[in-house]
Amino acid sequence: MQVRPVVEAATAILLRPSVAGAHQVLLVQRSSTSSVFPSHFVFPGGLVEPEDQSPAWNGESRYKVAVLRETFEETGIILLRNDSQSESSLLSGFHSRDLSEMRKVVRNAPSEFPALFADLCLSPDLSGLHPWSRWYEFL
Repeated sequence: MQVRPVVEAATAILLRPSVAGAHQVLLVQRSSTSSVFPSHFVFPGGLVEPEDQSPAWNGESRYKVAVLRETFEETGIILLRNDSQSESSLLSGFHSRDLSEMRKVVRNAPSEFPALFADLCLSPDLSGLHPWSRWYEFL
């Protein structure tokens, strides 16, 4: 039996209250050409990259960084903290073209993720992410 290396990944379960009192859950549909779960609806997320363990993250969990980065890459959604007000919010107020460009930058160069919002006086709100479970795949 061949032993496969562990592949580190993280996913996000994003909920928001709806007007009906229930919660809505964010799922994304994978590409039909994807090598993993083609056309399936999944929680956003992906692989942990070496850049997710950067000193720029001040010792934060590489899993939190990865899920924040991957969710942004896949959906354009990111939890942010306004450094001048210390309030959490979702990224908003950007033109979709600008947001698309930011996503491309991060997708092509994950090391750019920490600095991406510095000019906007915003930073990712990693404190808003909480571990839920740990899964291992055995084949």
